[in-house]
Amino acid sequence: MAGLPFDLEKCLQYTDKEILRDSLNGLESTAQLIFNELIPAIEREIAPPSFLMIAGHSRTAWLVNYLVANYPDRISAAGSFSGFFESDEVKLQLLDLASKSESGNIYYLLTSGESYEEQTYLPSNQDFAEELSKQPIRENFRWVMIINREAIHISIYALSVPQFLTHYFADYNTFLGEWFDWKQDSLKGINAAQTLENDFIDLPYPLIPQLVHIYPLASHYYNQNDFRTAIYFIEIGLKYYPKEPGL
Repeated sequence: MAGLPFDLEKCLQYTDKEILRDSLNGLESTAQLIFNELIPAIEREIAPPSFLMIAGHSRTAWLVNYLVANYPDRISAAGSFSGFFESDEVKLQLLDLASKSESGNIYYLLTSGESYEEQTYLPSNQDFAEELSKQPIRENFRWVMIINREAIHISIYALSVPQFLTHYFADYNTFLGEWFDWKQDSLKGINAAQTLENDFIDLPYPLIPQLVHIYPLASHYYNQNDFRTAIYFIEIGLKYYPKEPGL
């Protein structure tokens, strides 16, 4: 979902329900739109979301901060790009979430630039990051603050999105690197195919082996004349993609 405006007077809604007015400049009404209207509609019309990533820039980054603080059980990853904090209560909620809460896995990225127009946002995020760094952080709360030194306010979003995705999916990148570094030359037979499956199962987010993994690994073992292992990888592919003509 992209482009969700929130405003005290004009709130975008998916259905014809009466617009919820709140005293938070539209923050809570937008939360109701996302969690009570849009996501249920996606569940009905497409599929239940396995996990939810949210990202926002500037004023919408303040919305992201609010959503993480108030709906942590609904969010897996959050990117707040050149955001700010209009409420100390939200800061306290986030600090509590990072250290004491029993909520699930959350990844939280804060970014800012250093240009003149970023001077409103940079201190706000640096101050909050300093508060986070001074307290114990629970194991399943990952956070990072990134300063994009050359970024102006309008460009921070485009720079931050790749950082957000790369950091969040770091475990995926790590185990793929292990496969092409040493696993494909060390593991053989059904153990190799099962290891690939288990690597995906062990990720903190729901991913399955993709065809871009199956084909190269099957080809590698085929080229090594290890036809049995190659067949095991083809069988893994058919398990997830039974109608794939190339398999």
